Amino acid sequence: MKKLKILGILLAVILPAVVLGIRIRHVNQGIVLPEIRESEIGERIALHDNYFLEEYEICEGYELRVDDAELLQVEEYLEKYGLSDKETWEREHEVTLPDQVYDLTLTFFNTNTEETECGIDLYNYVLCATDYTIPFCDALYAEVNSDKAGGSPMFSLRPDSEAEISVPYGIFFSENISYLDERAITGRELYYVVSLYPVQNQIRIK
Repeated sequence: MKKLKILGILLAVILPAVVLGIRIRHVNQGIVLPEIRESEIGERIALHDNYFLEEYEICEGYELRVDDAELLQVEEYLEKYGLSDKETWEREHEVTLPDQVYDLTLTFFNTNTEETECGIDLYNYVLCATDYTIPFCDALYAEVNSDKAGGSPMFSLRPDSEAEISVPYGIFFSENISYLDERAITGRELYYVVSLYPVQNQIRIK
């Protein structure tokens, strides 16, 4: 009787785990992993029918190129764009600035010859390594690009036109927001991911 009871307990524990394992395997069999396509700074990349989350994000006819990627101390970044010093800027904008800024210079192209409803949403674009992501700095972006679409990270281009945009990504050390140290930044490959499906387009930054 005791052996039957133990057997019953074992079955009650093992069977759900087996069923769950079969279910997970069945679900994963239907997953198609995206092709990863790696490019370099200076290469012009066509977005084609690739997107991040939903197919309505498809930007057929749009292309982009990373022209430059520069890692700056935040004071150097502010000076580069003629902005206030760090303490003044933070007080005026009520925003904590990062310690370092990855300043990406991008050129977007709209090769369409007619108006379309698609456009770019920079909130989707990710600057990342294998184990961390550097966040988009929307406050700095809005000020540096105030003359382009009102500083909005969501924009579209006229047919057969192009635009150069400076896109800042902020690295925080002192606030311990990202739990990074400088060795993590300098010692890993860094990529700018500009689409996820069905092709993951990523540009090697360093």
